[in-house]
Amino acid sequence: MRRIIINRNLNRVRSLGRERIVADVPDYGCAPREPVDEQVWRMLAELPRQQRTVLVLRFFLDLSESQVAEMLGCSVGTVKSNSSRALAKLRAILRALDSTVRSDEKVNIEDRLRRLLTDNLPDVPTWSDPVGRIGDGVTRRRRRRRIASAALAISVIMLTSVGVAQVSASRTDHTLRPGDSDVVPWQQKPVNSVTVIRREPRPDSRPCNPSDLTRSAWTEATEPGVVTLLVANNSDTRCTLRGTAMLTGLEQQSSARRQIEARALVAEPEPLGQHPATIDPGEPARIDLRVSDRCSDPAASVVRYLDVEIVTLGRSIPVAQLELPGTCPVEIGQWYVLPPPLYTPFVSASIEAPKAVQRGTQLTYVVTLRNESGNALPLSPCPITVQQISGQTSKNLLNCTDETLGAHQSRRFEMQMWIPADTQLGQNRLSWMAVMGDGRVTVADLATGGTPLVVEE
Repeated sequence: MRRIIINRNLNRVRSLGRERIVADVPDYGCAPREPVDEQVWRMLAELPRQQRTVLVLRFFLDLSESQVAEMLGCSVGTVKSNSSRALAKLRAILRALDSTVRSDEKVNIEDRLRRLLTDNLPDVPTWSDPVGRIGDGVTRRRRRRRIASAALAISVIMLTSVGVAQVSASRTDHTLRPGDSDVVPWQQKPVNSVTVIRREPRPDSRPCNPSDLTRSAWTEATEPGVVTLLVANNSDTRCTLRGTAMLTGLEQQSSARRQIEARALVAEPEPLGQHPATIDPGEPARIDLRVSDRCSDPAASVVRYLDVEIVTLGRSIPVAQLELPGTCPVEIGQWYVLPPPLYTPFVSASIEAPKAVQRGTQLTYVVTLRNESGNALPLSPCPITVQQISGQTSKNLLNCTDETLGAHQSRRFEMQMWIPADTQLGQNRLSWMAVMGDGRVTVADLATGGTPLVVEE
């Protein structure tokens, strides 16, 4: 409404002085304006838009300062300052142009401007209450828009409800419900050890060059207190990475990069690791860190290192999202390679799990095992499942209800895993692997290494 009133009245002021076409020629014209008034009109048109708008609303519509402030969406002080500046300019013009006004005489510019804006106007038909009339029109239009918006919102809600109902009826729910007829129920049968057939060790090859390694390293939690750093071979040929590495980091208190105190790792956490790390193109080399926040000296100051980098072959490689405590020395091992397992051909698996799980609770999810070959897949002896999240590993026999999985068939299995109370919070990854009777494996979601899972408090 504010903009409508302002525009209508500014247009009316601009139209003054234009020739008007009427049905009958009047007997007399409008009273001629005085030369001084003509100058004031020209200066009024040259005022800044905000000042001109304030004068029109104040002296043409005769609105109060608070009403003008409400219409323009500004403070009363802003209205007063714009009005004062505009009137001062017009008052100076009157003193300079009107010989009847002495330089020391106070000019009542408010009355003069009100007369110019009202008394000398042609007799133009108008509403008796323009503000109220326009306000009523705006209210009617807003009411119609509200009714149309409400009708549209109701239609969208109804269509959305129908669509959600249809999608819910057809989609696969990732939350396992008791009584799902197509899911083989969970059965607790823990296993202590598992034998996996892996690739034969590679013979030593040419030494890796600094440029052969990827620009960044990443981490993998293998067991509590142990972090594995991985750097891949980015070249086109096989190479061998041997020895150990150094660590540097930004000290949190001083923001200075320092070498992190580290000592040799006595026992290698990964018994299947092969030293040195002879890696094929794209294959990662690994090095284990044993990290602890507890020292023999209880008075040791707490120091943390951010933006950790691993230094090998004279090159610093940043490690994504790794912070290390500086209170205790870090134990670091030797570069090694974990030979990949041999996979069961034409068999795949996928995980259906909730997006988040709380610490100290049981995680229940579903794994679908698919036989994509033209022959039946033997399930006797039952495969051993290996579940892992944030370094926590669980081994259990799969609940085999049948001895085979038919050609081009799939079967869904309920899985359960306890999430300890000390599991790392935040974004994690749930991985699942089935070790068949011949030692070959099937890894769920092999391309991504599992499914993302948020661990909450």
